[in-house]
Amino acid sequence: KNLMDSFTENDVCSTSAATQQSDGIISRFFFHAAYPTLKLGSKRPLTADDLPELGRFESPCHNRLKIEKLWAEEVKSGRMNLGRALLAEYIRSTWKAQLLAFINFIARIGQAWALGMLMEEFGRYDSDASSTSEKTVDAKMAYIYAGLLTGCGFFVFS
Repeated sequence: KNLMDSFTENDVCSTSAATQQSDGIISRFFFHAAYPTLKLGSKRPLTADDLPELGRFESPCHNRLKIEKLWAEEVKSGRMNLGRALLAEYIRSTWKAQLLAFINFIARIGQAWALGMLMEEFGRYDSDASSTSEKTVDAKMAYIYAGLLTGCGFFVFS
């Protein structure tokens, strides 16, 4: 018998949508909706009734049902490893964000490399070279490095 079998569906899943979902993006960004709760918490200890209700996807009910579904699939497959199932679900649900983080990481490296090469290109002109032929800047390569620097900057900030 599972530990969660002692709870009825209504005991865990009786919460409605959060009041925070109706707040605007600016209000959520600046935590304006949390201010009354924080102010109340500074005056006295908070109780469960003081806290806003969670949204559907953040609720314990949703998470419990999702984990139970994962476990049922794991038992059905015969592997019986909840850690592996949770890791696989994490990777499956966050692969887009991880791909974007990897692209951002590569763009930061590319940006640093392009800046270094651009500085090296202009550093040739400032060097103590004796002849004027050694003091020339390859404008084509300088523009390529500047373009790479700018292009990588778009990926870093997007």
